[in-house]
Amino acid sequence: MSTAYDDVVALEWEPFSALNATPAARVTGTFTFPEGIGESNSWAWLHTGAASETTRGADGSLRFTVTDLPGGEYINVVVMTERRSDSAVARTQAGAMKRRILNQEQWEAQIADDDRRRRARGRIVMWSIPAALALILAVAALIGAQRACAQAHKGTEGFVYWREPPDMSPGLRAPRSSPMWCQASKGPWGTGR
Repeated sequence: MSTAYDDVVALEWEPFSALNATPAARVTGTFTFPEGIGESNSWAWLHTGAASETTRGADGSLRFTVTDLPGGEYINVVVMTERRSDSAVARTQAGAMKRRILNQEQWEAQIADDDRRRRARGRIVMWSIPAALALILAVAALIGAQRACAQAHKGTEGFVYWREPPDMSPGLRAPRSSPMWCQASKGPWGTGR
């Protein structure tokens, strides 16, 4: 599985390819290095578009966790160790690869970071447009309410309103239940003069 170059031993492992149609809620894995290889003389990268986390163990092993892996998403692990004289790797290839692999991984990390920033900016724009429209509508509603109050205040200027009853003697006002017509018509039909 590994390839030994002049300066490093490298391996690329793809447990899930982009052709995988089965989603997974959680995928965990541990990549253990041979004895004598630790975090100081090895490098490891995890490539996936899903949410992921990597840690290195005390023995230098790479532990990874991928959550909510959708169908069609890949998981790719790239590891590289310094080549030792006692490395028994069957597949060999001449040439130095350490700098090339480090540059390739740095370039891919930059592309992934740029893509995350671009998506984050897109989300910010998508949320800020409705927020700006809501703010504009709220300001317009406040201005409209202020203008309506000002118009209503203008319409009542000079208008006098009081709550006291008008000056009126009690004799001018008769209760509705009293028969006023009887008291007022003491003519030919009335009984007393």
